Amino acid sequence: TQVVRGGEAEAVLERAAELARGHRCALGTVPVLVALLEIDGGELRRIVRALGASNAALRLTEGLRSGGVAGQATTNYRRLLARADELARFDDGLLLPEHLEQAVLEVPSRALERAFEWLGPNRAAVRSTYLRRYTARETDESEFDPTAD
Repeated sequence: TQVVRGGEAEAVLERAAELARGHRCALGTVPVLVALLEIDGGELRRIVRALGASNAALRLTEGLRSGGVAGQATTNYRRLLARADELARFDDGLLLPEHLEQAVLEVPSRALERAFEWLGPNRAAVRSTYLRRYTARETDESEFDPTAD
């Protein structure tokens, strides 16, 4: 199945590229995380906020540092996109921000681990809450509480 990138997911990827160029850093996994956290009403943003990290996108943007070749995709960025595309194939081939969110939480990346630790909630806690959210959505969305253990 061919993956179609468009709409909101494409806007996330474009924003990540813009952040990398603007901060003269490589296009890696953290600019994708920042772009996802900027989405009003985004699931990842809601969960990170519920776990105690307010202004996460702004804080991470301020932490972006020059390095690497500005705008050049890193290996982990390419892995993240490959994983998101794989997830999209199981979902009628349309790449959605949710596929990018899941990939951000799954793809091995020291930069993402450090970013989440710097924000407060570690990546494992965010991933666990995110997975519970989708399990709850399949059963009864009204029962979900992102702050519950």
